Amino acid sequence: MLLRGLGVDAAAVPEDPDAAAALLRTTLAGTRTLLVLDDAAGLTQVRPLLPSGPGCGVLVTCRSPLLALDGATHIRLATLTEAESVTLVALASGRCTEDREVVPLEQADLARLTRLCGRLPLALRIVAARLAARDALPVSSLVGQLTAHEDRLDQLELDDLSVRQSLLMAYESLRASGRRLDRRAADALVAVGALDLPEYSAPLLAGVLESSEAQAGAALDRLVDVALLDEVRLDRFVPHDLVRDFARELAEDVADRRRLTAAALRWFMAGAARSALVLAPELHRQRALPAVPSTGELDQESVLAWGDVECANLVVLAEHSARDGQAATELLTLVQALLPYLRARGRIPELTLLNELALQVALREQDRNAQGIALIDLAGAHFDTGRFAEALRLMDQALPLWRGLRDPSREQLILNNRGMLLGLLGRDEEAVVALQEALALAVEHTDPYNEALALSGLGNLAEKHDPRLAIVHHSRSIEAGKRCGMGLVQMSGLCNIGNAHLGLDEPAEALRHYRAALELETGSGQWHTERECRLGLVEALRRLRRLDEARAACRELLGLAAELQDTYGEGLARHVYGLVLRDVGEPAQALAQWRSALRQLATGDAKVLPDLRELIAAAEAADVA
Repeated sequence: MLLRGLGVDAAAVPEDPDAAAALLRTTLAGTRTLLVLDDAAGLTQVRPLLPSGPGCGVLVTCRSPLLALDGATHIRLATLTEAESVTLVALASGRCTEDREVVPLEQADLARLTRLCGRLPLALRIVAARLAARDALPVSSLVGQLTAHEDRLDQLELDDLSVRQSLLMAYESLRASGRRLDRRAADALVAVGALDLPEYSAPLLAGVLESSEAQAGAALDRLVDVALLDEVRLDRFVPHDLVRDFARELAEDVADRRRLTAAALRWFMAGAARSALVLAPELHRQRALPAVPSTGELDQESVLAWGDVECANLVVLAEHSARDGQAATELLTLVQALLPYLRARGRIPELTLLNELALQVALREQDRNAQGIALIDLAGAHFDTGRFAEALRLMDQALPLWRGLRDPSREQLILNNRGMLLGLLGRDEEAVVALQEALALAVEHTDPYNEALALSGLGNLAEKHDPRLAIVHHSRSIEAGKRCGMGLVQMSGLCNIGNAHLGLDEPAEALRHYRAALELETGSGQWHTERECRLGLVEALRRLRRLDEARAACRELLGLAAELQDTYGEGLARHVYGLVLRDVGEPAQALAQWRSALRQLATGDAKVLPDLRELIAAAEAADVA
């Protein structure tokens, strides 16, 4: 066709491709011709069409970068900006003013429309043509049609223009290739559609596709080469929403989707088990989590970093698995293994969501053990955010279940937690009964961990009327914690002793214990306990009138709480920060902190709420006066 377009008689065009290529070069010799080869499939299609003499040029567009083409200048085209995309659609569709400006009323809708198209030229061309063909069609209506991803690709077809067909050609070229790398890339795209996660990495795809990390990484790089994935940062790959839609269509086989989902859950489960072993080895043993192969030294920093990177992925995968009823065993184990990481990082929203999913799945599967664990962990999430009444309700559901399962260790744990929650809710007599029962069981079963928890709870109750007795209980709790090797129990005990010294108006001694607690290496990075130590430290510094230090410590605490998205902890920190600001003579700033604290704590059962309301009322009255 190209030769005939250059004036060569059809009868003179050779059937042999090499001969036809030679004739093309001869025909172009001595001319100044620019050939435009749009959407080339690859080098094998391009090479025969290249002229050999000077004076001619070739402009090639291709999904693949054609890096092996010698003498070529390679330009990787970035996606159009939003402004460029809006202007393109507005001009092509006629939705602009006489001076070629976008109609202001449609500016926002056009911006939304171009985002739904991924600012991809083919998709923009199609929506522009649809708008041009129907003057009465509001842009907002087309936005609504494209918002539902189930049929978005159907909306991006017009005559011979089709985003789906363009993507299908790229996929089929990989699938039909004689190169193993291309076929692996096609498999990787199917896995992307089956899992439907926010991001992908070589280690994850290697686990899912049962390949080496090098092979998975090369497959992902190949998908980047053909513009089916973007590498948003080193070894983190993301498909555009339109590619996601297309990949979902590739993964329509239910059996394949279940297989790939189960493989992904196992990969995440192994990572979560590693983090649990490092952060909470006793919990790893108690929950009989998967064994961790000794493939190298594990450390707290690396397992926390892994969780930070993969947290969004594993939450989405858990939601998909629970919704579709897939791989229940793997899902329940994954959620149980994630507890140490989620609590260490203060990721309470994720902890709550995952255990709500686990509870649903456990009920559906009639797995009473998993149901009991989910109730305990969910109660812990409510406790961490100050919702003590809801935490108690969940513990009350869990207690008969664990008694029925004849698990004394968890029965003791629940009794300890019930006692603590009852005390926080002002039901001291009931709290003492629960804690004494827990202590008796712990001694009977030689369980130093639950013994430490019971003593800690009794100490917290004693603190209200006899801080000296509270210190005795907490000291015994620390000794029990040492017997079971639980650094976190010791840290909590030191913090509680600090609280008792504050109750005795001995801030210097309290400060010493808070600092000792924060210096203790617990091996778990437990944020809740660290938060309580830091709150106490600020109050001790304030009472010692070391207000500059108190202010700096409180700012650090606020920063950590905000970083961990701990709204409850941030509210507690603002309460004490307001006290510091009041003491340094900044009443307006103190009132602002207390008002913010009240907004953040109002939905829970925080003990500071009455004091907070009194502080605000007094500050407002003083301001009026």
